[in-house]
Amino acid sequence: INFFKNSEYGTVFIFNSNLENWKISFQNNFQSSNNSRTDFNFLTGCLNIYDSYLKNLNIKSFDADCEDSVNIVRSIGEIKNLNIVNAKFDAIDFDFSEIKIDSIDVKNALNDCIDLSYGSYKIESLSVSSCGDKGISIGENSRVTLKNYLANNVKIGLASKDNAKTFVNKFK
Repeated sequence: INFFKNSEYGTVFIFNSNLENWKISFQNNFQSSNNSRTDFNFLTGCLNIYDSYLKNLNIKSFDADCEDSVNIVRSIGEIKNLNIVNAKFDAIDFDFSEIKIDSIDVKNALNDCIDLSYGSYKIESLSVSSCGDKGISIGENSRVTLKNYLANNVKIGLASKDNAKTFVNKFK
């Protein structure tokens, strides 16, 4: 399914869903002068997925101008591929979730490329480049296992804080 943001109110909210074998794409086609980091419903993401089951999910986001390009909250399952290009703020934000991700690729986020909080996350392959702040930020009691991580042009490659437990196999 393809979503195109063509107005100031163009955010996507997926709630209490079974997303098995889905391919989701979000493309921002609207240049907003509004610098608010939430929408009128106080959602922080351009693509928001809440309380859902994920299996073999593929997500792409381009030119998102929300606080989080992709925001996943209280969800469980597996993401096959997650690809973010040109995020105005954070590219990815996961909260209160238990998710395994095969591959993440983020290019050009003006703030953090990935922010993980209050959950358990396993990432097989992570590649980030041109992150305005952190390549990956892990906090608030999260448990993260990261197999292969490549970071280019970031201020801080990895931050693990606030009682998070982070295990990294290979980091370049």
